[in-house]
Order: sequence, then C-alpha cells, then structure tokens
Amino acid sequence: MNDHEVHKVRALLGGANPVPERVLDRAHERPAAREALDRIVRTPPDPSRRPLPREVRARAGRTRDGLPVRVAVGVAAVTAVAVAVLADPLGTPRAVADTPPLLSYGLVVDTELAEATGDEAAPVLASLADAASARVEPPRTGDVQYVHVARWTFEGTTDSRGTRAAVVPGTVDTWVRPDGSLRMIERSGEPLEVGGRLPDGGAASEPPEEQTFGPGASDAPTLDTLAGLTPDVLRERLLDGTVCAAREPTPDETAVCLLEGTARVQERAVVSGRVDAAVWSALAGEERLVTLGGVLDRAGRRAVAITVGSEVGAPVRPILLVDPADGSLVGVERVLVDESAGYGVPAPAVVGFDAYLTRAWVDESA
Repeated sequence: MNDHEVHKVRALLGGANPVPERVLDRAHERPAAREALDRIVRTPPDPSRRPLPREVRARAGRTRDGLPVRVAVGVAAVTAVAVAVLADPLGTPRAVADTPPLLSYGLVVDTELAEATGDEAAPVLASLADAASARVEPPRTGDVQYVHVARWTFEGTTDSRGTRAAVVPGTVDTWVRPDGSLRMIERSGEPLEVGGRLPDGGAASEPPEEQTFGPGASDAPTLDTLAGLTPDVLRERLLDGTVCAAREPTPDETAVCLLEGTARVQERAVVSGRVDAAVWSALAGEERLVTLGGVLDRAGRRAVAITVGSEVGAPVRPILLVDPADGSLVGVERVLVDESAGYGVPAPAVVGFDAYLTRAWVDESA
C-alpha cells in the first residue's frame, strides 16, 4: 500500500470499518499490517483540501443509516485493498484482494462457512415479518420507483486458452414507471482478474451503459398483489424466473431458488412492508433455511443473514441480508462453498453481491 493508496483509503472510508474482525485478529503481529497502520497514522491532513460547507454536506445523498452514498459505493472496493494488506501473512503488498472479502457472520466463528450450520430460520423470519408489518413507509414524492444498487459481479470465460475470470465492481440505477416501463444505467469499474491482476491493455473504466424497456417489462408496479397470496401460492410465485421454473426441482434446489426468487423480486422495486411481511412469512415454512446470525453489510448497516443450511448441496450459497428493524432487504451475498462449481477460485469466496443503497418513490426518472 503506497502513500497514494493510503490517502484514498482514509478519504473513502470516512470512519467506517467494513473489514471483518476475523481479518483484523492479530493483525498487529504482521509486518505489512503494522507498516500500513503506521503510514496511515503518520499521514498529515492535506492542507489543499477545504472542508465542504455544512449545508452542502447536509444535502449529500445518504443511505437510511446515514452513510454517504459515495462512501457506501466505495466501501467494498476500499475494503478489498485493506484486506489485501492486513490478511497477507507474508507481508507482500498486493493491489487488491482476489475476490471481495467474506462478511463476518455472528454464528460463523470457528468453522468454515461451508460447514456452518446456523440456527433455525423460522423464528427469525417470523420476527422479520412482524417488523415489516409495522414499518412506517416514507412519503412518496412521485409515482416512479427508483433503486440504486452497488454490486460486484463475477465474470468467467472458458475457451481454447483456458478459463479466465474477473471481478467487476459497478452500480445500477433503475427507474420503473407506473406502466412497467423502465430505464437502467449501469456503471462498471475497473475489472480485476482473479489473482488481483489488472487485465491486459490497462484498466480504463467503461462508460455508463443505458438501457430502456417498454411498458410491461417490469412487474414492480403490481408487486403489492403478492401480499394477498397464501404462503404456498407466494412461494410458487417466487420460483418464477428461477431455474426451478424450468423443471421439477429437488427440495434442496427449491430452497435455493426461493432465496434467489426473493432477491429477484427486490432488485428493481420499492417493496412495501406488506409485501416483505408476506414474503418472510412464506419463507418461514421452508425448513431448509437457516440464519447465520447478525452481520454488518457492505455499507456498515446491521442486518441478519438468511441462507440455506450446510446440508443443502448448493455450490453457491445465496445469503439474504435483512434489516431486523424494519424487515427490508438490504443486500444479497453469493458465496462459493464448493470449488467443483468451476469458478477457479478457492472456496469459500464471495463471487458476487448486491447492496441496496437507495429505494424511493420519485417524481421522474431524471
């Protein structure tokens, strides 16, 4: 970690600490970690940087828990840099971590994530349903649903030269109109090859990619109807659009698809507390779901983790991160637990995540 990187870390983290505690354990005994810490502490403030006026800082975009959006989007990328230094026992500096770091789950302490049994999810899901039912929805300023997501995406390519992979950070902004038409703007950062290497030809960020889809492309405007379905029918609806809809799934596959279906429903919609309550109640009847306990998500928000049990033969575990205070989904982690899936990275590894930073009803898709 050079001086320029230290400055970037200090500026972007802004006091947040998304690095799991298990990574920091005994970090003071590792030369690279001590050197990085000393350098950060010794770095003086930049006299050329003037603080923003208070009224400007107050207008800056923030997530529900007050973390600036700019910081929230950058936390995952900066965490990768920090973990690369702190977790390297040989003290060899690396530009970035191979994949985003695993989050630190409350019930995953002395075991690998693939073997963590967790606790029964039903009581937790019932509590989340109660919290969602009691949620006080913020006032609407318009009839367009807006969702802002920060994500890392694992992209692999297999051809005659072998298998190559990259971890690509980015953001997605989605606006859904009342007629179901939608507009999306995707921004990708600098893709990093597995191993922390920059790809051949440099690392220029890609320009924003904008897509529009006509009326009826999104069912977000009709999601409130889910709240009136019975749990059995709602579970069937959640399976729509997943791999389980194309064949007769096994019970293990059904459990995984229910989590993926829940994430799919949420990724481009402002979901009401009534719908969230119905979904969590429906999932409470799935005995293969467990909780991994409390966790801080990628934006430093407190959440509870819901996933499939270790006995379910899923090579990639989807993990839903839910705010226990209001029952809203704040993120989805996808963790490789079986290397036979062919990702080409050691397990366990985060092969993708979505962090929902903003959901709001707005006046127009500006």
